[in-house]
This record gives sequence, structure tokens and C-alpha cells, in this order.
Amino acid sequence: MLHILLLSQYFPPDINGSSTRSFNLAKSLVSQGYQVTVISTFPHYPKPKNLKQYGKKLLIIENMDGIKVIRVRIPNLPHYPYYKRFLLHLFFCFSSLIGIIYVKKIDVIFAMNPSFFVTFPALIYKILFRKKIIRN
Repeated sequence: MLHILLLSQYFPPDINGSSTRSFNLAKSLVSQGYQVTVISTFPHYPKPKNLKQYGKKLLIIENMDGIKVIRVRIPNLPHYPYYKRFLLHLFFCFSSLIGIIYVKKIDVIFAMNPSFFVTFPALIYKILFRKKIIRN
């Protein structure tokens, strides 16, 4: 069974097009028999959320419809003004690398948009696992 790693800063319960596309892709791949692991953030969009259920953890692992979801902490900032959004993208670049220790053998890496910055952690995963990146 192929194991696919999907890097996406936005994933449900975030509400935007990116989280919907990421979730639909992951669900579709699982329904076709693939193993899917997603590295994403704690829920934060469209506005910062109350994250008391996560405590002070840097990372949690969830199962959502057969998808292994590794959530990493980023600052609980609003997306506006734009410099704060930029900071959130930068934080995801670094915090998404924490997931490396929880990712086993993978066959493909998906780097999901809208963030151009997700390409950077995808490149690190590519180097470590020697696998191809698919960027949408």
C-alpha cells in the first residue's frame, strides 16, 4: 500500500478552499486504498481559535475518516494584517518539520497550496525520504 504524505497548513475544521481541497484529496486517496498522513496546524482559520483542548502541546495526532492527521502548533494570530499571515506561513514551515519523527516510510509528498511556503518543508521531507513532491 502506498503511503502519501500531504503537507497543508489548512485542514478541517479550518474553513477555506485550501482545507476543503486538502481534505477531499486525502479522503479520495484513502477511499482508493492509499495510506494518507497529513501534517497541518492546529485549527486557526478564518480566525484564531480557542485551543484549550490542545493545552500547551506542540503536536497532536488525530484520526479523521481514516486519515492520520499530525497537527502542529503555530502562533494563535489573526490572518490580518498581511505581515501576521506571513508569520503564520513561516511558522508552519518550521513547525511542520516536527512531524518528521512521526512519519514512517512514505512514497509521495503532496505540497498543498495556497502557501508557497509549504514548498520548503516539502523539500526537507524530499531530501530525507528521497521521494518526489507533487505541488498543486
